[in-house]
Order: sequence, then structure tokens, then C-alpha cells
Amino acid sequence: MDTTEQKTGANIRENSHIPAMTMMLWNHFQEQPGMLHEVFKNGYYPGGESSKQILDITGGLENDALAIFDVHSLDDFNHTSYDIQNKLLLFRTKIKHERVIRVSDKHSNREWWKDEFAVLVNTSSEEIRDQLVSRLQQAREDFEKVKKFCLQLDFSQGLESWYGGVCEEATPFIRQWWHTRNDDHNYGEDSTKNLSVFILNCSKPVKCFLSKWMIFCCFPCWLLSGGCCYYIHRKGQVDDMKDKFKLSVAFRFVSHLPQQEDTPCCHCGKIYHLPLDSIRYKSYL
Repeated sequence: MDTTEQKTGANIRENSHIPAMTMMLWNHFQEQPGMLHEVFKNGYYPGGESSKQILDITGGLENDALAIFDVHSLDDFNHTSYDIQNKLLLFRTKIKHERVIRVSDKHSNREWWKDEFAVLVNTSSEEIRDQLVSRLQQAREDFEKVKKFCLQLDFSQGLESWYGGVCEEATPFIRQWWHTRNDDHNYGEDSTKNLSVFILNCSKPVKCFLSKWMIFCCFPCWLLSGGCCYYIHRKGQVDDMKDKFKLSVAFRFVSHLPQQEDTPCCHCGKIYHLPLDSIRYKSYL
């Protein structure tokens, strides 16, 4: 066993007690970062000593390039692969949940929730590791064959599922409609920003040119804007890989910080936030 393998095994054992995904509201993390992980017990300083154990990707929220690892050599790939597998990934992410309630065939009610979280992902977790190692091996084989590839590791599904469920359950207005309407007419939509990592040796895909919805609904625009050429070139030249991980969530909060007030909005009336008081109540039961 070489030194790298020994270090990898040691890091897996060291992180084995850490949940696959740990998260806090961003303002709570700023107040008491040590609650997210002990490495932050003396405070959170981007690029500080925590970088030995933490891969800080919080900057990706403002600059997508900071969540992209562009590898130009096998050493680059090995270094990036090692960090992804053995360090804890720290994200600063924004999430939005929208609930649509069909009141009639022509009318619907909509409600929005928005929040910002600090999210710590443990890639040594059993929920992630096997799938991650397999995909990184595939990317390495592409690299060794001098083939272009783009690997996206998306960790948003677990957060979106947890957030949407908690927000809707704690909102009386929604529960009222659940009891009086057929829930088949209702649906929720989620969007998360900066909870993915890209490892690539080319460029990220241009989503609008590869989207089936775009091709189907806006075919003339897609065709005239060069979408057809891009689609054929991308599919023929680049191995685009995307893995989605639906992780169990461990949520932590600072007990003395108040729940954030709902935010007025000129478009939708009001934007709600995480029902922290309800979560606190349940945690004390």
C-alpha cells in the first residue's frame, strides 16, 4: 500500500463519524461556525488552517469558476481527486422552494421560500464513496485516453427534499389546501445554487443547447443559434457525466438566534423562510 492509499484510509476513518451532509443557516454558521464542524471552533477564515481538512467552495456562490476544478495533467487530476475524496466539502448555497396549489382549472396559488445555508459534505460517507470512486475512475480513464470530459457531482437532492418537506409541513395555509384539494393538482419546484463540483479538462456544457425542453419548445431559435452544431460536437467529443447524490441531512442551529422574518416581495407578496421555531419545537419533544 502506498503513502496516498494509507492517507486515504486514515481520512476515511477520521471522518467516519461525520454525517454525509451537515448544514446550518448561513447566519447561524457565521455566529457559531464550530457547530458545523470542530475545525471551525476558533472561527471561520477562508483559506485558513481549516484548508488542511476542508475544501472551501463557498466562493462558488458568487463566482461559478471557484466550484470548477480544471485539470491539465495527470498530477492535477490525482491531486483534485484526492482532495475531493478525502476532504470535507464546504459550500455556501442558496435554495428556493416554490409550491403551486391548483385552486381551479384557471387559477393557482403560489408560495415561495428562500434561504441561505452553509453545507458540509462528507465524501467519505458510505452514501457517497463507492459511487464517487467509480465515477472518478471513469474520468481518469478518459483523461489517460486524452479524451475530453466534464464530471459534475451534484449534492443538491437531499437538501431540496428536506427543505421543501419542512417548509410545507410547517405552513398552515398549505395544510389547509391539502385537506380540501386533490394533491395531484399541486406540485413543488426547487432550485439550488452552488451545491455542485465540476472536474473537467474542457468547458462546462451550455445547458440551453443540450436541453430537451429547449429543443422541443424552441426548435427554430435553437437551430438558428447553432444549437444543432453544438449538440453534435458536444455529444461526439466530450464525455459529460453527472452524478446526483441524495444524502441524509443533519441540520444544526444556534438556539438563541430568532427565526428570520418573512420578506415582502412586490411580485409574489411575501417570501417565506425556514420555519426554525417549528424545528426547535420538534427537537425539544
